[in-house]
Amino acid sequence: MLLWAGAATAASGQLEVRRISPSGDHVTPSQEAVIQFDRAMVPLGHMGRKASSLPVTITPGPGCQWRRLNTSDLACRLPGQRHFRPARHYTITVGTVLKALDGSHLTAPLVAHFTARLPAIDWSEFRTWLSYMGLWHSPALRAVHACEWVGPPPCTHRREWYLPNARQGMLCVAAAPRSLPVIAQPLVGEVLAIDPRLPASVQQLRLTLSDTGRKIARVQWRVDGQPVRATSTDTANWPLVPGAHMASAWVWLSGRASPLRLNRSPLQVRGRPRARG
Repeated sequence: MLLWAGAATAASGQLEVRRISPSGDHVTPSQEAVIQFDRAMVPLGHMGRKASSLPVTITPGPGCQWRRLNTSDLACRLPGQRHFRPARHYTITVGTVLKALDGSHLTAPLVAHFTARLPAIDWSEFRTWLSYMGLWHSPALRAVHACEWVGPPPCTHRREWYLPNARQGMLCVAAAPRSLPVIAQPLVGEVLAIDPRLPASVQQLRLTLSDTGRKIARVQWRVDGQPVRATSTDTANWPLVPGAHMASAWVWLSGRASPLRLNRSPLQVRGRPRARG
């Protein structure tokens, strides 16, 4: 008697939907949507349902195959390996015509929504290089003749494009070719490091002058004001010594009696050479 009373109480009232899944945004695309009612809708054993006989719709239509998971749960199952499509918004509508076994029905249509998440790139691979099609240049861009200085001369000349009033950062605008040599290496403020794995005898900086086409009779390289090497060419090797230094050069051009004294170029050498023994 008590069991009967409890069953009657559970079946009283109007039909309600306990849960619809999936729901919300950014839902992982699955193969199934489930509507859970609060009471038995069909007798046990009547599991298959035709879409035409159900007042339930999902839009846009994913191609549901409707089935009862149990007496109270109704499921839309997508055939094969199909899933709800990513980046698509779905609307589920349950009509009031649907009745439970006790004759109860929804007092108003129920509408629920869910959005399958956007696709994301998990992995990429370069396979085919398409031919370069060129870039469209805005009419506002202006061309600048630039020189990329990355080491001993000659520097790399190229054209750069800038918007009006744009800052050019570390790019140096190329000047007219020099008629007199300058110190090309070391670069101003260059920082070098000693490799402790290598013997000191092989760790040297190549001192270099720019190439102007002028014939050089003699060069005397100086570091910290002291002569280190005299040569008849525009290059010489200087063994690295830890600390801050100033490199300069006295250059005798062919046909000139007095030397051309080139400005000092600051540099730093960091680290310590490998200990002997």
